[in-house]
Formats: sequence, structure tokens, C-alpha cells
Amino acid sequence: MRDSQPDDVKIGEIIDSFYRFALRDIKVNIENPIAAFILSSCLIDQLATFAYNPPRHKNSESYKRFIKDYLPEYEAFDLYINLRSALVHGYSVGEHLALSSKIEYDNDTDKISAHDLTATSFFAVLENAFIKFCEDLVDINSQVRKNALER
Repeated sequence: MRDSQPDDVKIGEIIDSFYRFALRDIKVNIENPIAAFILSSCLIDQLATFAYNPPRHKNSESYKRFIKDYLPEYEAFDLYINLRSALVHGYSVGEHLALSSKIEYDNDTDKISAHDLTATSFFAVLENAFIKFCEDLVDINSQVRKNALER
């Protein structure tokens, strides 16, 4: 039945599902940073799969490409290794990362380490990346849309 749906309906369902379920689940878990980052990493994996439609053995490449294309401010963190793989598969993070719900300022300083990831700020950037991804999905000339429909 879905094969007979118009492409715009399929794209609408993809967007709605990601928004109502995946993004919502991350948002309600902001105060639980481990859960929020696991869910964020899983969402990035899924968005990358729809954006690039890679063969199964190319998941790491598509994840890294999604970070580069949609979350460039986090490219230097090597999130595939230091967050996604470490957290999803080992319930830990890379040695140079720290996860929290929000920035906790020290009384002596107003700066945090460049390697501190906060669920609140990461979610805001991820939400903006999702908006850009959705713009690519609805653009009838984009490769992202073609890949998502093939998926």
C-alpha cells in the first residue's frame, strides 16, 4: 500500500515519525544525558541512512558524512568513535568527552572544556540539523529526498 502513496505523503510520514517519536524522546530525556545521547546517536544513524542510503557496511561513513553535512560544529569530536560506538555499544564515552544535561559553571571560571557535551546544547543543534535535513527531504530536486524514497 505504501508503494502506491504519493512521494510527498511518504516524505511527510518520514518527517512526522522522526519529529513525533525520535526528537520527542530525546527532548524528554535531556535531564538523563546518557539516554539523550544514546537516542541522539541512534537518530543520527537513522537520519544518515535516509540521507545517503548507504549499503549496510558503510554505516560509519554515512554517520560521519551526516555530522560533516548537518552538524559541522561537532565534526572535530569524532562522534562516531567517541560517542556513538563507545556509548551505544559500551555504555561509555571516549576518554576526552564528558556528558551532562547542561553546562555547570565553576565558581572560578565561566568556561567549560571544549570536550564537554551537554544534552541541552546538543539537542538544540540536532534539532536545527533535523530542520535542514527536512528541507532537503521536501526539495524535489535533492539527492537526500531521492535516497530517502529509495530507502
